Amino acid sequence: MQAALGAEASLALFQPDPDAEAGPRGAREVTMAGDRFLDVEYMDILQDGQDLGSLWLLRDITDRKQHELKLTELASTDVLTGLSNRRSFMHGLNSLYAAFLRSETGSGVVMMLDIDRFKLVNDTYGHAIGDIVLQQIAQAIRSCVRATDIPGRFGGEEFVVLQPHTRLEDGLITAQRISRKVEETPIHAAGHEIRVTISIGVSLVSAEHPPEAALQQADLALYAAKNAGRNRVCLWEGLQVQTSFEHA
Repeated sequence: MQAALGAEASLALFQPDPDAEAGPRGAREVTMAGDRFLDVEYMDILQDGQDLGSLWLLRDITDRKQHELKLTELASTDVLTGLSNRRSFMHGLNSLYAAFLRSETGSGVVMMLDIDRFKLVNDTYGHAIGDIVLQQIAQAIRSCVRATDIPGRFGGEEFVVLQPHTRLEDGLITAQRISRKVEETPIHAAGHEIRVTISIGVSLVSAEHPPEAALQQADLALYAAKNAGRNRVCLWEGLQVQTSFEHA
């Protein structure tokens, strides 16, 4: 068996599963090198109370597991941009809030982002090029956040970012980085060079700032940025939008 599976996988077969009850038979999945998956069933062989060994049945379930993983990815991902979809983003936000409630400490940052005058882009160049703009904006956002952050698309030209375990002032720095990146990066599509800007509202999420309130505050800050002239970051702090940051 070791020759067929390799030393690492063979060792995994005989290590106790902490989530499984001990018994004369059982089953488990083993992850192999090269993204392969095995379903392993075993049964002890007993005769007159004497242990004669074990019978093992191994099935390669790689295709099934890859299909399941793909379905999971599709269920949580926005198809156009590859970012988290609304459902997946809200799951991450609610999970973070639950962690804050348990620890009674910590904070995170929520951002609402909206492409300025995106309707004009669609009306001028068509929806196919508009989709390319959305994809490029998604890449710009992803390039400006950490691996632990959750960038997402809420729908249309509206994006969101969740930064777990982040102070408000640090989230503001990230928002400004995203704003500059979008403004300074032209989008090339079908022979056109398109330049767009983005408005961003930033708010805090913590045990005292639940998800619904945090999203509403970030949304209010976003619309304050729009009303102040677009292409800027507005911060929700306290009971109102306190600060607006624009680029020359």
